[in-house]
Amino acid sequence: VGLGVRSGAQAAEIAAYADGVIVGSALVSAVAEGDDALRGLVSELAEGVRTLHIAHHMARHHKLHVPITDMLYAVVFEQYPIEKALQYLMTYPYAVDVDFM
Repeated sequence: VGLGVRSGAQAAEIAAYADGVIVGSALVSAVAEGDDALRGLVSELAEGVRTLHIAHHMARHHKLHVPITDMLYAVVFEQYPIEKALQYLMTYPYAVDVDFM
C-alpha cells in the first residue's frame, strides 16, 4: 500500500493489514514544505534504519529466529534483491513457536 500514506502513524496502521507500506507521499510533501520538513522525515527514516540494524544484531546475539528482520536487514544492508526476500517470506513455513494464551 502506498497511495496517500503520509505519516508514521498511518504507516503503522496500514501495516497491520498490508504486506508493505510505502511512504512516498510524505517525501514529496516534505520536499514541497522545505528543509525543516525534509530533515524531519530523513531523521525518521534514519531512525528506522538504525533500529533495524540494532534489532538484527540483538536477534543474532540472543540466537532468535526473526525471518522478517533478517530479510529486511539483507535488503537494506547487504543489497539482497527485494524480490527474493519477498519470495522467501511468502513461502516460509511458519509455525507457532510460543503459545501466549
